[in-house]
Amino acid sequence: MTIGTKIRQRREEIKMKQSVLATMVDIDQSTLVRFENDKNFPRTDTLQKIAKALEVEMQYFFQDEKNNCIIQHNTTQNINGYVFGVENSLEREVLNQVIETQKQLIETQKELIISLKENKNN
Repeated sequence: MTIGTKIRQRREEIKMKQSVLATMVDIDQSTLVRFENDKNFPRTDTLQKIAKALEVEMQYFFQDEKNNCIIQHNTTQNINGYVFGVENSLEREVLNQVIETQKQLIETQKELIISLKENKNN
């Protein structure tokens, strides 16, 4: 089950309209529609707001029916801050590698920003 499907399923389960959830999360309803239809994926901070509005923990979106860890596949959105991964359940080791890669990307981005600021000041 995809993250978008889980958002829609939970929203419908608690009988919440898309417009209400979008307002609670401070996004356009059209953005929520794209999330639910797996056209776009929410940034981590947005997904946290959605979880709070739907009264679930963040892990709800990343677990299948058997409580196995899942991460959703969308290679075009594997940017820092976005939900990304593969369709199948992942072993903990692979998940840790993904997390470590993200940490390295963040450090590289920080270094680049510092370098750009230094060059701007010179």
